[in-house]
Amino acid sequence: MINDLIGRLREECPSLSLVEEPSRILPIEREQYPVATVYLVKADPPETRMLSRDERETRRYRVLLTVNGNYESLRKEVKAALSGWQPADASVPFSFSGGELQQISGSLQQWADNWTVTACAE
Repeated sequence: MINDLIGRLREECPSLSLVEEPSRILPIEREQYPVATVYLVKADPPETRMLSRDERETRRYRVLLTVNGNYESLRKEVKAALSGWQPADASVPFSFSGGELQQISGSLQQWADNWTVTACAE
């Protein structure tokens, strides 16, 4: 599902210069602000429904925005792209579950937003 999430941000957030998992961003690419780094924070153990053989798990993803300047307009763009969006393998849409300022260094700022979704266990 992380690839779907990255694809969604690439399509719906034209202000982002780069959207990728942390392991796939080369050091030189990190200078292409604004950047969104996307990663899985937590996947709760699958739960099996009594009347169904489907297993569902709740996953929390983090979208870390690194910007050179103000991050607020970019956060709004990301929220518009993800709020209510439901990937094919999800049983409920993505929902915003909080965010926080991570770091400020001069004009460089990092903000992390968390998103939760329930999906079919893989």
